[in-house]
Amino acid sequence: CPATGETMPMAQRAQYLSTCIEYRDCWQAVLAALVEKLGKAEVESRVSKLYQTGLCSAEEAFCSLGECGGDVDICMEKLRSEAYREEMQLACQACNLKQYVSAKRKKKKKKKKKK
Repeated sequence: CPATGETMPMAQRAQYLSTCIEYRDCWQAVLAALVEKLGKAEVESRVSKLYQTGLCSAEEAFCSLGECGGDVDICMEKLRSEAYREEMQLACQACNLKQYVSAKRKKKKKKKKKK
């Protein structure tokens, strides 16, 4: 566990981390620091920008921003890795972010036909 240093078989890692209080607290501190640093509106803007790429969920984008210090370009690079996205998914599960973070993809505007 990155938060406690506890070791376990890899097959048990995801289950362990999803319920580890220290892991959750560590991520919550990282995410709170991000919001404190950038402000809620800026974090939402950056989450939206990452989410709109289709690389990740809004929750994964939020965690990635926390992990990358708010740098969207670094997040985009890292989110191309399936293993990285899986790590962000673990953090999302541990913090139960689905209940706090949501986003909708923008629908493309249809052009009106001229008569």
